[in-house]
Amino acid sequence: MKTYDCFGRYYSNKRAELDISLPDKDYEYSYCNISANGWNAIVISFKIKPADPGDVLENLNFNFETLLMDLEDINLKKLQSSGTHNVHVDDLDYSKPILIFTYHDKDITTYDTINRRCYDDILITIQGIDNPTLEDIIKGMTSPARLGSGVLKRI
Repeated sequence: MKTYDCFGRYYSNKRAELDISLPDKDYEYSYCNISANGWNAIVISFKIKPADPGDVLENLNFNFETLLMDLEDINLKKLQSSGTHNVHVDDLDYSKPILIFTYHDKDITTYDTINRRCYDDILITIQGIDNPTLEDIIKGMTSPARLGSGVLKRI
């Protein structure tokens, strides 16, 4: 498994457990709902606390960071329209899997741009979903060294 890739599950109480392949560090996270075009999707952006050096993280020991998420929490914001970039973000459909995009950067000002790129890719690109499709989307967005993907399955 690549660093930043993940897998997880969510439950009928709208709580989720997500395991992300990351080196053993202390992280802060930002969450954004970018669901569109019939697909559930969340971007999880993160950086090392307190001061991220910005280097690409290598997870040579295959550690996993487990996130416990409340999918109805106000911290799971929806992507908003801005300027000429109009968006329509769907509410999460709890009967379907949730695509997860993970993004690492020490500069939190890049998070909104990545959220929009992921949203655009879901809106335009995804016709049928499979792992090679996700890999192509990720490679097309920005440096693969900074991104990962995964899916939350409903339990």
